[in-house]
This record gives sequence, C-alpha cells and structure tokens, in this order.
Amino acid sequence: MKRTNRIFLLILMLILLTALYACSEKSETAELVPTLTWYLHGDVQPDQQRVTDKINEILEEKAGCHLDIRYLDAAVYSEKMQMLMSSKDTFDLCFTGYVNTYQKAAQKGGLLALDDYLEDYPGIRREVPDYALEAAKVNGKIYAIPNIQIMTQCTGLFINKELFNEYGQIDLQDITCVEDMEPFFEWIKNNHPEIDAFGLGDARGWGEDFSYKLISEICTGVDIIEKDGKIEAVRSFSTPEKLYEAKKIREYFEKEYIRSDIAVYDSFDSDDVCRTSAVWRGVYKPGAGAELCERTGIDTFCIPISKPIILHDTGKTTMTGVGRYSRYPDKAVRIIELMNTDKELYNLVCFGIEGIHYVMKDEKHIEKIPDSGYNVGNSWMFGKQFNALLIEGQEDDVWEQTEEFNENAEVSPIMGFSFDNSSVRSELAMMETIYGKYTAFRKGFEPLESYYNDFVEELENAGVDRVVEEVNRQLNEFFESKQ
Repeated sequence: MKRTNRIFLLILMLILLTALYACSEKSETAELVPTLTWYLHGDVQPDQQRVTDKINEILEEKAGCHLDIRYLDAAVYSEKMQMLMSSKDTFDLCFTGYVNTYQKAAQKGGLLALDDYLEDYPGIRREVPDYALEAAKVNGKIYAIPNIQIMTQCTGLFINKELFNEYGQIDLQDITCVEDMEPFFEWIKNNHPEIDAFGLGDARGWGEDFSYKLISEICTGVDIIEKDGKIEAVRSFSTPEKLYEAKKIREYFEKEYIRSDIAVYDSFDSDDVCRTSAVWRGVYKPGAGAELCERTGIDTFCIPISKPIILHDTGKTTMTGVGRYSRYPDKAVRIIELMNTDKELYNLVCFGIEGIHYVMKDEKHIEKIPDSGYNVGNSWMFGKQFNALLIEGQEDDVWEQTEEFNENAEVSPIMGFSFDNSSVRSELAMMETIYGKYTAFRKGFEPLESYYNDFVEELENAGVDRVVEEVNRQLNEFFESKQ
C-alpha cells in the first residue's frame, strides 16, 4: 500500500513538473513575441479579430511581434491621443497628421524621434522620398513617417458626370479654371434647382494671373508668396488672389449658384458637397473620381485646374508615429517599414481577407463583400498607398500615374520649413476667432465692401502683423541655415 502511495505521489509530481514546465515555456514564448498597440481613427471593425490573427501570423515571422489595432472615433481621436501622450502611455504606434496634429504631438514630446532608427530599416528610406522625410522634420528631427500617396497639392474640379453629359455644351479638355464652368452653373440653376450649381470646397483654381506664386498658406491670415524672386510672408486676406476669390464667390452667391443657406452651412467635406452640388473643388489626384464614386455612388469627372506643387509640409497630414514611451521601438519601426514594403501585409490591413471581406475581380481589382464585417475604407491611413489593390473604377495604372504626378511636380522652395507658432499663439487664437466671425469672406453671403474694413481692422488689432513678422524672421533663419 505504501509503495502504491509512493508511486502515485511520484506520478503526481511528474504531472505537476510537466505542467509547470509547459507554463514556463508558454510564458517565455509570450515574452519573445510581444504585442504592440497601434491607435488609428475610424470605426471599430466587427471582424477585426479574424483579420488581426492573420496579420499576426505575418508579423510573428517578419517582425517577431504581434499587433493590437485599436480604432477610436474620429471625433475624440485627437483628445484621446493627447491624453495618452501626456500620461506617458506605452502605446507603440499611432496615426498623426490632420488629427492628432503632428507638429503639436512632436513638440509636446508625445512621439519618438526616429532618425537613429532609419539606418537599420532601409526599406523606409527606399520607399519614402527624401523630400517627404525632409518635410517631416520638426526642429531638425523626424518624429513620424509620411504615408506615401498623392504628395502633390493640386486643385481639382469635380463635375457630376450625369448632369454634365446632359448639358453637353462644354468639352472637358476646354476646362482650365472655375470660370470656364459659369455657363454650366447657369444651366444647372435653371434646369436642376434641386441641386447647387457650385459647392465651394477647396480654394484656388481661378483663371486670373496674379503675377506671384502662392508658396504656402502657412497659418490663419498669413500666406508665404514668391514674387520677383523674393519669398516672404504677407497678409493673406490682402493678396489679389484671396480678394478675387472673395469677390467671385459673392458674385456666385448673388447669381444663386451657391446654396442659399451657405452662411450657416459648415461642412465642406468632399462626400457631403458631392451629394448636393453639380461642381465643386477638391484635391486632384489620378483616380480621385473612382474613389469618390466608391464612397458615394456618384460618378464624377475630375480634372486638375492648378499647377501641381509639392508643399513644404507635404505628407504631414497622414503619418505614422511611434509613441515616445514605447517599450518596443525597434519592432514598431519594423512594422512601419513593412507597411511600406510588404504588399500582403498592407492589403490585409486595408481590405481584410480575400474571399471573406473581398473578392478579386481581376489581377489588380477587388470588389468588397457587403456587410463582411471589415471595411476600413482608408488605405492612405496605414502606409504606402501604392501597395494597395485597386477598387472598381480605378485605372490599372493609377498608382504609376500618381507616382509620375508626384515626380513631375514642382518642389516647394521652402521644403523642410516648419513654423513654430509658440510665440504668437495668442495672436493666432484671436485671428481664428475673427475668421470665424467673418465667414462671408469665403462664403460670399455679404458684399465685401460691407465688412472688409472692419475685418482688416480687427485682424490688425489682434496682431496679424506680429505674426507676419515672426514668420518672416523664421524664414530668414531657415534660409540662412541652408547656406
């Protein structure tokens, strides 16, 4: 009996030791494959976990880590990320740019400087153009990697295809500026009163020759221009271009080409304008019409009506940064490298799993499966968009067209310049308030002469000239540092 008990105890000890060993091995494996956190703005995807499991199969092999992608509602994204950064949270990756503003995140210490990591991850330098990395610098350091897509700023005119074809009196090739569309605006007003003839959208695209070049709308109320070989900051609201814009928009309002409630209408989102207007302005890029149709179901023509330029802050609106207190910065940068170089991983993040979330229509094009549980919709948010599969309606060579468009554009003469507004923040805050008060300047619902002098006087009292002076001071320092 005693011998039986000893054998039983021995077996029990062996079982416990085996279990402890297995747990230890599992724990060590978990430590060897850490999970990194990536914050993005957008809607939580119902089938995210299934996609994440596939993502992690690739990352475990190629980066030695797993990934936890966390979507936050766009309305609270900036506030949430600021809280995480100020609390020294150990998140690893995040979207930064037009939300979770890049410069603010970098200057406040929320992002890790990546310069020392780039030599170890050559795929980033190979896929991201030098000008984009130069533009990404804040105080001489790179704190996030631009998501390469259309890098060129060019105003496009978007035209409702069905209505334009019905009109049939203008050749698309003859359209070079907004003014060319005025006969169409008049026809829309008379024949389709249910839709606005012209939705404001993006600025520029006028046919006038202003004898100077707009280099940057650097901040509220201040532009940087180049005239007669000289680059300087000026009051934007006093430039011939902005005054011409204000007068033309007023003219269009009086002719009833613009919606009558424009004074209280605040959305200039391209999707919203597309649904309510026959013509509007936006950012031109190859394939823009197809992308818009995929989101809204409305077919459009899209033509460029301004000279393409790569701005000094190109790429700063859509970037991927590494958290300042990430415990795995090397692996985080490796993920950024893979999102720029690995098409399988990139398209998995963008579109999900083939056969479950989309089907291939041909070698390059996909068709999304309705209600599949995974439809993030923004391939420009994750890395190099030229890795993306094409959606229905996009031309086979749309990415080649876009790269060529980028390569042939003029590069800003102030590439890499970053305006530090810390010394004029109070002035800029007051100027923002004044612009919010005098919205007729860009909406046209009041005649310019009825408010312009008061508008200028209030901006002067707010300190617009101090802001102009500060921008010019920093520009001079920038040019001196380049000598």
